[in-house]
Amino acid sequence: YMGHGSPTVWAQEYVLEMARDINRINTGMKLPFWLSATCSWGHFDDISNPCMAEQLVLLKENGAIATLSATRGVYGSANAAFVNQFYSKLFNKYTANRLRIGEILLTLIDGYNSNDEKYVLFGDPALYLALPYEKAEFDRPQNDTLKVLSRAKFTGRIPAGNNVELKGTGYVINYDSDRHVTRTVYDMQNQPHTLSYTLPGEKLFQGKINFQSTFKTSFFIPKDISWSVNPGKVTFFGWDSINHLEIAGYYDSLIYYGIENVMDTVGPKIEIQFEGLNFVNGDEVPTDKDLIIKISDEHGINISGQLGHTITLTFDNDGSKSFNVTELFIYAPDSDTSGTVVTPLPRGLETGYHTLTVKAWDNANNPSRETISFYLTPSEKMKILRAYNVPNPFKDKTNFTFYLTKDCQISIKIYTIRGLRIKTIDEGIIYSAGYNIVEWDGKDDFDNDIARGIYIYKIIATDLNGNKASVIGKMIKGF
Repeated sequence: YMGHGSPTVWAQEYVLEMARDINRINTGMKLPFWLSATCSWGHFDDISNPCMAEQLVLLKENGAIATLSATRGVYGSANAAFVNQFYSKLFNKYTANRLRIGEILLTLIDGYNSNDEKYVLFGDPALYLALPYEKAEFDRPQNDTLKVLSRAKFTGRIPAGNNVELKGTGYVINYDSDRHVTRTVYDMQNQPHTLSYTLPGEKLFQGKINFQSTFKTSFFIPKDISWSVNPGKVTFFGWDSINHLEIAGYYDSLIYYGIENVMDTVGPKIEIQFEGLNFVNGDEVPTDKDLIIKISDEHGINISGQLGHTITLTFDNDGSKSFNVTELFIYAPDSDTSGTVVTPLPRGLETGYHTLTVKAWDNANNPSRETISFYLTPSEKMKILRAYNVPNPFKDKTNFTFYLTKDCQISIKIYTIRGLRIKTIDEGIIYSAGYNIVEWDGKDDFDNDIARGIYIYKIIATDLNGNKASVIGKMIKGF
C-alpha cells in the first residue's frame, strides 16, 4: 500500500482500520508479507498505542510473516523510489541468487536518506520470501485465437535448473482481456477529474494440474467474455514439495474471437455434501463442518463473475442469506469439466432446520439449481443418532446402523439378557461423521453361532479428543 495513513489506518476513507479489521483478517498459515509506504503505520515505540504493523505479526498463525513500514511521517515521492528499489531487488527474475529481506534493506537504507531510515522491518531479516525459483515456459499453441465454447489446449515445460528435475502440483489460471476504464473523481473543491487505468481481466478458469518437467492443461472459453481486442492470458504457478521450489510462467497472446458451433441446453450437475459426512438429505450437520459443492458440466463451469451468472448459495430461501462463492470454485486436478467449492457455513446460522439452494451456470450460460435440507447442530456435542440393527429379528447376521456427529472410533458390545457379554466388535478404525454400517455375522467371541433369544447391544463412540457417547438397543436372534 502507498498513500496516506496513520499507526492504525490506511487512507482518509478508512480502507483498512486496525480496531475494525484486525479480527477479520484470516490468512491461516498462508502468511503474506505486508509493505506499507505510509506515515507511521510502523510506529511501534508508543507503548500505550500499538501500531498495526506489529499487531499483524503478533497474530498467532495468522496475519503476516513480516511487515515493513515507516515509524514516522514519510513523503510520497521518496516512498515511491524506496518501494521501486525494494521490489526490483526482491523480484530478481527466476534466479537462485535472490536476497533475504534483511539483505535488501541493508542495500537500501544506507544512512544518506532520512526518509528511508524511518522504515522498520517487523520480522526475521534472514527470511527468504516464497518466490518462483524457475520459469515455466509455455509452448506456442497451434492456434492462439480461441472461440467461445471451444476447448483451449496448452503445453509447456520447466527447464531443469541445476540438473534438478522438478515435479509437483500447480495452478493454471486463464484470464479474460485486460480492461481499460475511465472514472470521474472529485477533488476537495468538488471539481471533477477523469482517471483512467487498466484492470486485469476476469478469471475464466482456475484449476490444479500435476507436472513433471513438462505440463499440459485445457479449459473451455465461456460465453461471458468481454470481446475485447486486447489479448488474454494463461498463467502457471507450481511448487515442488520435495525440492521446496516454486515455478511460474505465463502466455499472454490469447485472442478471443468467434463462437464454436455447439448445441448445449443442459445446465451443470450439482452435488452438495459436508466435510467428513455421508450426508443424506435432512441429516444433522455440526456447525464446524465445511460445505462441499461439486459442480460438473461437459463444457465447464462459468466462473467469469458476470452479473447474474455467479455460483450462489441461498439459505432458507432468504435473499439476505445469499452468498456469491464463484471465487472459491477450483477445478479438480487435470480436469476442465468438474470442480469443487469448499466453504464454511456462514456465521450466525442458528441451530435447527435449514434449506440450502445452490445455483450455478455452465460456460454456455445454462443454469442449474440444487436444494437440500439439513439440521444444524452445535459442533461441540458428539452424539450417536438413529442407532438400529437391521434386520431385527435376524436369522444369521445383522447390520448395526448409526449416525455420528463427529469422526469416532466405534466399539459394539453384545450381552445376553442376563448381562453376560458374549461379543465385542472393535476394529480399531475411525468411522466418519455421518451414516455408518457395521456388519455382524451372529457369532460370539469364540466364533460360535449364538442361540436364539433376546440380546442387548451397546454402541460406544470415542471421538478424536477422547470424548465418549453410547446408546443401548435390543435385538432378537430368530429362527
